Amino acid sequence: MPLLRLFTAGLVCVLVAAGAFTRPAVADDRLSIVNLMPAFWEAWDHGRSVDERVRLFEQLVAVPNHQAYGTGQFALDEVHIAWYLQDVVPYVPRMRELTAMLSTEIPTAERRFLETFPDLRSGVQVYFMPSMLHFDGQTNNGVLRFGIDGIARFDGANADLGVLVSHELFHIYHAQVSPDVFGETGSGGAPPIWRQLWSEGLATYVSSRLNPDASKSQVLLSTALGTLPPADVQRLACAIAPALDAADGSRVAPFFDAGMHPPQLPSRGGYLVGFLVARDLDVAHDLRALAVLRGEGLRTAIGTDVARICRNGPDPA
Repeated sequence: MPLLRLFTAGLVCVLVAAGAFTRPAVADDRLSIVNLMPAFWEAWDHGRSVDERVRLFEQLVAVPNHQAYGTGQFALDEVHIAWYLQDVVPYVPRMRELTAMLSTEIPTAERRFLETFPDLRSGVQVYFMPSMLHFDGQTNNGVLRFGIDGIARFDGANADLGVLVSHELFHIYHAQVSPDVFGETGSGGAPPIWRQLWSEGLATYVSSRLNPDASKSQVLLSTALGTLPPADVQRLACAIAPALDAADGSRVAPFFDAGMHPPQLPSRGGYLVGFLVARDLDVAHDLRALAVLRGEGLRTAIGTDVARICRNGPDPA
């Protein structure tokens, strides 16, 4: 099996070949980054038929990297792999572009993040992988996964890898320093809206601060949210304000689920309102101080600011 090429420039290097594990003599052990995309392209480019690509995908991607796919959300039998390899065809050109960007974009994103949050605890496992079109970025039980196919599908030409890495990596950090506030995929029962609004909004705000050249639409992963008129932002805040303590899915999903939305408003509006709240609370311009806010004081501050946005609209950027 060919070696899976991983990143250098300050990253932990892991070379996987027939189960071998090596690392450089001097390395920052806070992030352990594994790039599965070279193995995917090996399977894709050398498979002359769907059946052959399925066999190579199993041999080069799925079997050697079972830990990356061990969350229960992936169906890796031959039938599902065959469906995936046909469904992913429209996204392959953008996936190649994104794969080529990894070696330059990711070290920069890592450096900026660790300079801002030097107390990130070691041992964070990060995968860049084919996600079977399930997600663009995801944290699950402290492991961070980026689906290059999902980025191509859900974010397209608007995707900014630095933003995505900053956003998801902050979720890991936030869970370390404020586990009672943060809620991640697979972490159990749904937290109330105010906690999700803070978790996603603060991660969005952090990604904007660490990637100052990114547009608001890139930071919010949505052109609709990035260009939402102030009057509609105000309506969105007014819809969220009375529901901040709600935790049932039917009330939470319209503000955070890409597949749902409030009437006449875009989906995932909780990210935007949370971003505005985080920006308003960052009076000291100290991201680490924001990350450790918790408790009733935080809940009160969020409620006060959402109510203010509902009354007056968002402050100018």
